[in-house]
Amino acid sequence: MVYISPPGLKVAKSTVSNLAVRADIVIKALGWTLIALDILLTIGRYMIRWVSASRQGKPPGIARYGLDDAFHLLALVVAIIYVALTFSGLAMFVEIEKWNSMHKGALDYADEYTFFHIRLGCSMLFWVGLFSVKASFLMLYRHLFWVKESFRKYWYAVLAWTTVCFLANTLACLFVCGVPANPLSMSKSNTPVLLDEDCCNDLC
Repeated sequence: MVYISPPGLKVAKSTVSNLAVRADIVIKALGWTLIALDILLTIGRYMIRWVSASRQGKPPGIARYGLDDAFHLLALVVAIIYVALTFSGLAMFVEIEKWNSMHKGALDYADEYTFFHIRLGCSMLFWVGLFSVKASFLMLYRHLFWVKESFRKYWYAVLAWTTVCFLANTLACLFVCGVPANPLSMSKSNTPVLLDEDCCNDLC
C-alpha cells in the first residue's frame, strides 16, 4: 500500500502502522455496534409482524411471516458473516502493514493467498447481502403491485432486471482476475476483487 504525504511532510512508517492499529479498533467497534443494532431492529420487525398476524387471525407458526421476512433474515445473516470476515481480513491487512514498516519484502505467499480468499469471500457476500435487501423490498412491494395487472408487469420487469444484475455482479467477482479455475493467477492479480461499486451500482 502506498502512502502519499504532502511535500515537506515526513511520516514515519511506524506512525502509519500505529494509526492503522487504532483505525482497526475504531472500525471494529463501530461495525459490531451497527450489527447489534441490526439484530435488535430485526427482532422488533418480527415481533411486530407476529402481533399483526395474530390480530388478523392467522394461526401461530411460520405462516405468519412472508418472503420479505425471509430475505430480510438472510440479509442479516450475511451481514454478520460479512463483518466477521471483513474484520479478519482487516486484521491480516494491519499485520501486513506492520511487517512492511519493519521489514523489506513481502509476507509469505500463504498469507497472501489467504488474504485473497478473504477478499473474494467478502465480495461475494457483499452482493448477496445487497440483493437480499432488494429482494426483501420486492417481496413487500409485490402485495402493493398485485392490485392491477399492469402493475404486475412492472414488478416482474424489476424482478428480472434485479436478478440479472445480481448474477452479473457475483459472476464478475469470479472472472475479474481471470479464470476461477486457476485461483493462483487470480491471487496475483493487481485488479481489486471487489469491483468498482460505483460502476456496479449504476446497473442496480
